[in-house]
Amino acid sequence: MKKIFIYAPVVLACIIIMHFYRMSDDDSATIAYIFGTYIYSPLIAFGTLIDSGINWSGDYTLRFINAINYKIGISSVEPVKTILDYVYIPSPTNVYSVMQPFYSDMGIYGVAFGAMIYGVLLSAIYSSAKSGNLVMLGLYSILSVSLITQFMSETIITNLSGNIKLLLCMFVVFRFFTKKMNDNKNIHMQKNYNQKVFKH
Repeated sequence: MKKIFIYAPVVLACIIIMHFYRMSDDDSATIAYIFGTYIYSPLIAFGTLIDSGINWSGDYTLRFINAINYKIGISSVEPVKTILDYVYIPSPTNVYSVMQPFYSDMGIYGVAFGAMIYGVLLSAIYSSAKSGNLVMLGLYSILSVSLITQFMSETIITNLSGNIKLLLCMFVVFRFFTKKMNDNKNIHMQKNYNQKVFKH
């Protein structure tokens, strides 16, 4: 917990610096304006979806499957874009909070369903990681980004392909590098044991 309080302000400062660095010369946005936009705008933008209707077709929650079907030619329907259109509230924003895909597909029922899925899945992963499972610890670290940014948008399901790629990369690291570390540790322990035996 102590490390979080130390690193969080540093990371936040780096994000702000990068944001101002890539701003155009004509942009006069202040730090307060940026914080205000990203903190309060998603919920207000989410409110605009009420008049947009519910599709009940799983365009967002089943996007990963739809993308595969489109890629291999089973479906001719292109998957929905993960970067949404801007709305003015009154400032422009295109982030609608973590509830957006669930509400767009299933309304209030989808929001409740999404909350249950998030709660059960992430609680199980966290419990397993806390018990010492390194794979689950790595997976939780990947999903923690989505947890931190869920007030802005949903990225676990809508960016599932990217999360799977990160998981595969993490598996390679754990599979090869941790094995090498364990082998080196065993060799070091064996050397210490041999030295003790030799002394006696």
